[in-house]
Amino acid sequence: MTGNFNRFDFNRDVTEGGSAGSTVVDLTLYDLTSLSVRKSITDAHWRMNAVIDGYLSLSKNMKTTTYSTTDHNGTSRMIFSGILPISRPRLKAAENQTPVEGYDYGWYLSHNPIPIEYTHITASVNPATIITALLGGDDWETETGIEPYNIDTVTEYGTTLNAKTWDFEKNTTRQTAIDKLSAWCRYIWLVKWNTSTGTPRAYFVSESNIDTALDLPAAVTFANTDSPLQVLGEIAYDVKGDAQYNKVIVYGRDSTGKALSSTLQSTDVTNKQAKPITYVESTGAFATQAQLDTRAAELFSYKASVIKVFTATLINRVDLEPLQKVQFTGFTGIDEDWCRITSIVKDIDGPMKKVTIEFTSDALFWSINDMYRESNPDEIGTIEAVFDSKAAGMGGNYFGTVQAKDDTTKTATVVLDDGTTTTAQYI
Repeated sequence: MTGNFNRFDFNRDVTEGGSAGSTVVDLTLYDLTSLSVRKSITDAHWRMNAVIDGYLSLSKNMKTTTYSTTDHNGTSRMIFSGILPISRPRLKAAENQTPVEGYDYGWYLSHNPIPIEYTHITASVNPATIITALLGGDDWETETGIEPYNIDTVTEYGTTLNAKTWDFEKNTTRQTAIDKLSAWCRYIWLVKWNTSTGTPRAYFVSESNIDTALDLPAAVTFANTDSPLQVLGEIAYDVKGDAQYNKVIVYGRDSTGKALSSTLQSTDVTNKQAKPITYVESTGAFATQAQLDTRAAELFSYKASVIKVFTATLINRVDLEPLQKVQFTGFTGIDEDWCRITSIVKDIDGPMKKVTIEFTSDALFWSINDMYRESNPDEIGTIEAVFDSKAAGMGGNYFGTVQAKDDTTKTATVVLDDGTTTTAQYI
């Protein structure tokens, strides 16, 4: 849907495969009662909800739609580009309405399994190559509709970050596989769109490069002296006490499979003056003790901090995006350092455009990001950890040459290939 705040247009039909159809559904004559677009760092997709005045019968094909409206400067902003898989007409005399729900093109990744040839991927394949293939490679327009726009090669893979062999079930969705790769590599995965054409774009970039590689808008400062004041009402915040820890344990394995761990805790816990509240991260991504120690120190610096998540409602700021940096100055109770948007809701209701954002300090953003990872565990990594514990108690396979046999006791003296001598039972 393209248009002003109260018009709703379909540009074209799109089949399940993503190829453009010939049918055009023009809804410029339908009034848009309301529209809401939302996305947080814990959401897989952008989501859009709208209510259209009048009855609308959608065909079975997905509808490609975009929505644009003007910001506080009068600049047109495309705030949604995606598909509409759901409509729920409510029929009533003289009051017919059609609510619709839309999602960005990542919806296709959550509703399609990975290609069969990618159920087993050797450790020699860089994750960037895998993700590009899951998007459809050169055929992305017809396969997923998402352009592999900025997919960074994981230069750390196989060096400071363990390379691994990936085995996925046949019914694993492309989104699930991408989430696992992103968590393993500590890379940010994001689907956005070309704000001129609406073409969906995929980003897979290092966390250290998000301000340069994600095409985020410039950092914005809001002051309580701004005229006109853009902040509506009060700025509230929650203290996430349940996200504060005083002990961190990181488990991993080196390149030979040997189990490693690193633990950090507060002085109060060490002196038994406080009960431990423990955060555990289990990963095979780090190959050395030094890497685990660094990761434990990194986590502890965040987990031991008090996490404040602020909420503010702004007028007409439809230009803002998740992960963008913001700063609030002159507001009582808010530290005047740079923060990062972790959630955004854009509500369009007639001429009123309210944008509600949640944000936290830039440093503590990474702690929230880590908690998100923990809530989506790597099942394959869990299975590997279980296997490691079982395998530790299992005997290995050995090869050698039989030197003598005792048929009475059914035992043999064997010289192993490593030069040691042992006794083995035979049948």
